[in-house]
Amino acid sequence: MPRRIFLNGLEDTFYTYLSEKLLSLGAKIVDSKSNSDISVGIGINSIGSVRIIPANQDFEFQGGSVILIHDLIIPNGGNYWGGREIRTIIQSVINDEKIIPKNKINYWINVRDVVSAISTIIFGKKKDFGILPISGRRGWSDSDIISETEILWSRYNNSINNSHTIESLSNIPSPVRNIEHVSENRPNLKPVHDCIISCGGQGWHPVESMRTSIMELIAEIH
Repeated sequence: MPRRIFLNGLEDTFYTYLSEKLLSLGAKIVDSKSNSDISVGIGINSIGSVRIIPANQDFEFQGGSVILIHDLIIPNGGNYWGGREIRTIIQSVINDEKIIPKNKINYWINVRDVVSAISTIIFGKKKDFGILPISGRRGWSDSDIISETEILWSRYNNSINNSHTIESLSNIPSPVRNIEHVSENRPNLKPVHDCIISCGGQGWHPVESMRTSIMELIAEIH
């Protein structure tokens, strides 16, 4: 029998990604908590045995289970979830504007990785798990994002203008591929990794590359 899930709260782009993922896995989205096997709330003004909240919003933890998402990238939406910063950088590169990088590390993560992990937790949840922070594993500085975006924006322009050269078509490696940022502010990802395993998954292993996320944002902004 499909698991019946009541989704409530903010019906934004994140809601759409999550509901589509759950449906693809065989869930049934129902319209009332009383008719559900599990209730899932999205945003700070939601209710549910699992609540999903952006880390950039203040909220009061009153027990139960909360998934706290840091630095989420959602193509075609999602500034509520913390994506405004990276969109601003990419927009500045596209506009050829001078950018002053901030001395800050973010742990960007694509929405598809996040909803995949959350779906595993929703399907396999057996008990409350408190607060689970979730983010990307790798730290990205503003300078890293600028470097990657400049390469991808150049490729994009060459493609639409038919101005590629042998050099531009070559497989240019990431300029930051071997740089690892160590920062004390990275969320503790062990609890979400262990929770996913306890719910029948393989742990927290994001698969979407940062280049894919940046290209999606370039296409959205441009």
